[in-house]
Amino acid sequence: MARDIEASAGGRPGITRVTADPRSGRVLVEYAPGAVLDRELEQLRRSARRRSARSGPAPVWEAAWHADDAAAVIARLGTSASDGLTAGEARRRLAAVGHNELQEEEPASRVAVLARQVANLPVALLGSSMAVSALLGDVIEAGAILIVIGLNAVIGYRVERHSDDLLAGWRTAEAGTALVIRGGELRTVSNPELVPGDLLVVRPGAVVGADARVVESQRLTADEAVLTGESEPVAKSAAPAPAAATLAERTSMLYRGTTIGSGHGRAIVVATGAATEIAQVQQLAEASRAPKGQLQRRLGELSSRLAWSGLAAAGLSALAAAAWRRTPLDVLRESVALGVAAIPEGLPVAATAALVRAMARMRARGIVVRRLAIAEALGGVTVACVDKTGTLTENRMRLEAVSVLDG
Repeated sequence: MARDIEASAGGRPGITRVTADPRSGRVLVEYAPGAVLDRELEQLRRSARRRSARSGPAPVWEAAWHADDAAAVIARLGTSASDGLTAGEARRRLAAVGHNELQEEEPASRVAVLARQVANLPVALLGSSMAVSALLGDVIEAGAILIVIGLNAVIGYRVERHSDDLLAGWRTAEAGTALVIRGGELRTVSNPELVPGDLLVVRPGAVVGADARVVESQRLTADEAVLTGESEPVAKSAAPAPAAATLAERTSMLYRGTTIGSGHGRAIVVATGAATEIAQVQQLAEASRAPKGQLQRRLGELSSRLAWSGLAAAGLSALAAAAWRRTPLDVLRESVALGVAAIPEGLPVAATAALVRAMARMRARGIVVRRLAIAEALGGVTVACVDKTGTLTENRMRLEAVSVLDG
């Protein structure tokens, strides 16, 4: 669709260049000075809608629900502002569009979680040393190395699996419910069962379960900090917002994940699941890859230095033993022993134990993280710089100091 939009719009009068980004759903139009583009942009918008109708549900950026009149939204979705959808129609739409659920990252299998605990250089070196020791008949030394590797893997595995199970339980508990009017009756349904066209009844404290267009408002406000970063509640009304309004300025819309601050009203669900705005944010976040933490980098560098130093020492020892005409078996045994001695077997266990302790302290304060390495990353934060009032902290601002320069 992005390529089609660029090809069809690029040659229109006054437009010099068109760039469509499929990841963000935005189209950048560069035009010549003095160009009048209202008609051209409307044709572009209609063309994109026609392509969307052929390829599937309209993306969020295409459907300007916030700018349409409430009556037009109701007619477009085939619902009613008083009776909502019938139960049968709601079931039909649920079967057609699927459940109102965000696409969660597939949890790692038990084998993958276990493999992650041993997929590092120190453990690989210890495993190699264990294999050589076993071949040479040093059963006690091989067994000791195996115990160290197993202890490190079991501790890390149990901690990460427990965190995964706890987070999965929270997601299930937080699915939430919504008040809807179906067939003229007020009902409570689970958020995953919401469908486009459902008539929501929102009250103070309610968490909005899907993107919805306001059709009735009585002093209605919503806290949209989770999406826009604005810490103050935003007033909502049934009046259409400007078509060019940004997300924070769409006063006619309620978005999934936001909270009703005050007042009450009704809203028509216009987007569910992956079509919601919060899902677009989630997709962008999942596309990013965080760099390795400082502890991981430093342990990797230390392991690399120790590995090369151990190999070098083992090689020199082998040369010296060969010069003294020792037997090949003795040369190999002594070289392996020196190489193993250069590797701190307790380092993986000590690092894992420290991270487990950090995770336990965080959990006691209500913070759950999935992986051990994340605890180190969070622990390394000394200053958090944000551009909104307390959205990432306590959602409030407090004056602690006043600095007056030059008197």
